Amino acid sequence: MSTVMPIDFSSILGHNAALSVLEKALATGRAHAFLLHGPRSVGKTTIAECAAAGLVGCALADIGRNADVFRLRPAIDEKTGVEKAIGVDDVERFVLALSQSSVGGVKVGIIEAAERLTVQSQNALLKTAEEPRGKTVLFFVTDDPERLLPTLRSRTVPITFGLVDGERPGVAIRLRDPEAKEADDARTAAVQLLMTGPKSARLRAAAAMAKGDDAASRDELADTAVRMAQLLHTTFGEKCGTMSPKERQSFETAAKLLNDAPSALRDYANPALIFEQIILAL
Repeated sequence: MSTVMPIDFSSILGHNAALSVLEKALATGRAHAFLLHGPRSVGKTTIAECAAAGLVGCALADIGRNADVFRLRPAIDEKTGVEKAIGVDDVERFVLALSQSSVGGVKVGIIEAAERLTVQSQNALLKTAEEPRGKTVLFFVTDDPERLLPTLRSRTVPITFGLVDGERPGVAIRLRDPEAKEADDARTAAVQLLMTGPKSARLRAAAAMAKGDDAASRDELADTAVRMAQLLHTTFGEKCGTMSPKERQSFETAAKLLNDAPSALRDYANPALIFEQIILAL
């Protein structure tokens, strides 16, 4: 499935690696269901809307009026202000709408706060997530992917979004001077070593790297985790169409550990243990 018009992510701050994975996966046309997950308020829904606008060939500002874009979101309880669960009736109406003929050739469904889907609702979406009718792309958006059934998650391409904080997850590395470039090249080489080669060699490299325990050392380790996440996402984007369910699960586990690593390091968690878990998950 090819996009009708280029996808414009210019309104999104950071998330360079994750957006690159999403663009590549959409361009191949092999994947038709995506799980956009990460902390609240990092732009996941806006990213789904940007992708939808490109797929159906309209401006982002017109996405709410496009006949080929369908939304499923939880209703708000008027008394408590809390999001209600998304029930089976809501899902059935959503699936029925998606099954109709498209106007422009591609249909897009955006499921917001997907963690609010009940177990029955998730089961009702399994067939659509696996084999949607016509040219249909689904975006499941959630802050809590663990609340989705493994059977539903396995039918999606997971895209992890982290907090955008200076040069933390989601923001491209900026090179400022020759010395910075030399240091950057050294860190890139270290990341390549951690991501490839025999597992025993990677574990030794991680243990040696994690010996420092001052603030500067932890900042370098956090930067390494960000770079590893970027490389992991790029690799996944290239191979997602041929991955087995077991390989996808390994990717999800490693991506979550890498996404959590910078904040864990700032909270003075054990650096050696953090990177050992990441290496074993890869």
